[in-house]
Amino acid sequence: MMNANMARNSTSEILIAGGGVAGLALAARLGAAGREVTLVEKAPLSPDKVCGEGLMPSALAQLRAWGMEPDAMAGEDFSGLEYRTRRRGVVLPFAEGVRGRGVRRTELIRALEAQVSRSPSVTRVTDWITAPIWERGRIVGAHGRRGEYRAKVVAAADGVNSTLVRAAGVPLRALGYRMALRRHFRSEDPKPGDQSPRRVRVGLFSPYDLYITPVGNGTLLATLMTDRMGYRAAVGGMERVLRSSPYGEMFESVQPVSRQLGWYHPLFTPRRYCWKGLLLVGDAGGGTDPCLGVGISMALASVRQAERTVLDVLDSPEDRRSLENEFDAGRKNIFNHYSRFDRVFRLMIRSGSRSELLVGLMAIWPGVSASVLDIIARDRPWSEFSWKMLLEPLALSFWKRSRDGAGGL
Repeated sequence: MMNANMARNSTSEILIAGGGVAGLALAARLGAAGREVTLVEKAPLSPDKVCGEGLMPSALAQLRAWGMEPDAMAGEDFSGLEYRTRRRGVVLPFAEGVRGRGVRRTELIRALEAQVSRSPSVTRVTDWITAPIWERGRIVGAHGRRGEYRAKVVAAADGVNSTLVRAAGVPLRALGYRMALRRHFRSEDPKPGDQSPRRVRVGLFSPYDLYITPVGNGTLLATLMTDRMGYRAAVGGMERVLRSSPYGEMFESVQPVSRQLGWYHPLFTPRRYCWKGLLLVGDAGGGTDPCLGVGISMALASVRQAERTVLDVLDSPEDRRSLENEFDAGRKNIFNHYSRFDRVFRLMIRSGSRSELLVGLMAIWPGVSASVLDIIARDRPWSEFSWKMLLEPLALSFWKRSRDGAGGL
C-alpha cells in the first residue's frame, strides 16, 4: 500500500471514500485481486468511535474466508446473548460449537490495515471528501479538500453520516435515530480462574438500552443507547446510569480504561444502494438498529457483495447497468434479512412495559428466540425457521394442565 498525503489529482480503477471497517475491508479485497484502488480517509488513522465491538459468528466466518485470523486478535469469545429487564431475564445461547468474539474496534481496524498494507496496488490518501464529480449524469469520482479523485467505480464507505451520499443527493427514507454513549471498563478485583460462559449482555430499562460486550483482558465495553433526552441526562453521569441498570452490580468495582465517546446514529434506508454509479457500502447505506449487534456483520456482507460487483463491472463494463441493479437488489436482501426481527424489536423496547413483555415472551419461547438469534447471528436463511416451535410450548403447557386436571378427578 502506498500513502499519498500531498495534494493531488488521481485516476484509478476504484475510489473508496472512507477508511473504517467497510472501506478497509473492501480496499483489502480489491487490492488482493490486483486492482488499482484509491482509499480516501480524512484521518491519518481510522479514529476510534462508538461501535458494538461484538463480532457475530457470521462476521467471524467472513473474516476467515478472506484469509484473516479473528481468533488471533486480542479479544474474548462469547457463547450467546442475555437479555434482562428490571424484573426478568433470559439467556439465548448460540448453537453448540458456535461462538462470537468481542474485539476492540481499534484491534479490528489494525488487522484490516495490515491486510491493506500487503497490497501495493492500494493507495491511501488523507483527505476530506467534499462532493462527487459528475459526468453525463453519473458519479465518476470525488472532490477533496486537497485534490480530485477519479475512478471507473466509486464506493461510499464513509459511515451513516456520509458526506458523499448526502452531497450526491441520494434519496433516504428516515427510520428514526439513536443516541449512544460508550466506554470501556475493567474490574479492580477480577475473579481468578473464572470460567463462566461469556455472553453479550443486553439490559432493557427505558429510556436506556445497555449493551455489555467482553473484549478480553477483563475488559467490558458498555454502550448506552437512548434518545436525546436520555443522552443529555447520561452524558455527564454515564457510570451513575450504569449502576442503576439491571446490570448495576457489574459496575460497582470497575475503572474506566477508555474515554467516553458519544454518537448520533440516524436510522435510514436509501431508495437505491447504487445511485447514479455510486455504490453504498457499510453504514453509508444505512442499517438496522445497533441493538441487534449485527452492524459489523452487515458491513462485511455488503463488502462481499460490493467486491463481486466492482470486479464484474471492471471486467464487463458493457453490463454495468444490470450489474448495478443486481447490487441494489442484493443489498436490499441483506438489509431485509436483519430488519425482519429489528422492526419488531425496536417496537417492543420503546417502553419499560413493552421490554418486560418482550423478555417475558423470550422466556416462554426460548427455543424460538434462540432459533431467531441463530438465523441472524450466522446469516442463515429465514426459510429454515420452524413455526412448529411456536406451538410446542403451548401444546406442552396444555398437556400438563390436562394431565394435572385429570389426576385431580
